[in-house]
Amino acid sequence: MACAAFVSLPAEVTEIEIVPADPTVYGEFPQKYQEIVTQWLNKALVDAPSAKLEWVSAPTPGSLPEKKGGKELFGYVVEIKVNSRNRFGTYTGFQKHALLIRDGQVIAANGFGFR
Repeated sequence: MACAAFVSLPAEVTEIEIVPADPTVYGEFPQKYQEIVTQWLNKALVDAPSAKLEWVSAPTPGSLPEKKGGKELFGYVVEIKVNSRNRFGTYTGFQKHALLIRDGQVIAANGFGFR
């Protein structure tokens, strides 16, 4: 099943170093993390086709707090910078975000006020 992606990926994808982690704690390493993040952004952003994306880090084992309740969630943290249009049609400038991936999906994110 193919999904249309609006957020563009970089022309070059560099080889990443897999950081070993206990899969019972962090889940399996997200080999297709760029695709997972891109699909999530397409749903999360107000104007996904306008988004410009920079990959800051490859996935590393880590945690982020749950939005409600603050419980620590474990998975692989990916840092990105996104510049996209807001509800007024104005670019916001590149803003750094951290997303937590586990079992092939984004389960938490920081820096997104609407999430």
